[in-house]
Amino acid sequence: MLHFFAACYYTNKWYLWKSLVLWLGERNEIAQAYDGSPSAFSVEDLPSNKVGADFEAYLPDCVCDLPKALKDFFNKQLGGCPPPPVKKIDKFNAIRNFGYNPVLDPDKDFKVAPNGLKYRSSGNRARDKKLLSLLQMCGFGPGRVGGKKVGRIGGLIRSGAAAASTAASLQRGGGKVPKSAVEQEREGR
Repeated sequence: MLHFFAACYYTNKWYLWKSLVLWLGERNEIAQAYDGSPSAFSVEDLPSNKVGADFEAYLPDCVCDLPKALKDFFNKQLGGCPPPPVKKIDKFNAIRNFGYNPVLDPDKDFKVAPNGLKYRSSGNRARDKKLLSLLQMCGFGPGRVGGKKVGRIGGLIRSGAAAASTAASLQRGGGKVPKSAVEQEREGR
């Protein structure tokens, strides 16, 4: 839920539009990979970011009953999907998710990389290949959910993402911002 509410919160800022919030979320996942964090591209991260950004757009611009709004949104917009069975949590945790579609079945909603790493495709083969290469370089693999820290690159990526966010707030949409994976998927890249 942290990704969900963070994306919702930042999408609500007048100077951060949805595509930039999603792009910043992707940069955070890359930084986590360089840091060797088991959370890097975990199965729920990017889908939670997207749904959180969508929820912000769903909310009325007035005071509302948040628990009711959440329940309505999850039931009407997302189909009220139940949580996964506890016995399957380890299977979910073994999958890296590069896209914004949720993994609903950890026994079939994934591909296997040549090194044995299980992943959910972003829908873009070139992007998947780059991310698989990054995770392999950082020590991720089958049976190893986390990786190893690779220098100070993760911190540098976070600093760059923060700078992009600041630049966007100053320009208020006047500058070009790299496209998120969602936009790239829509364009069929």
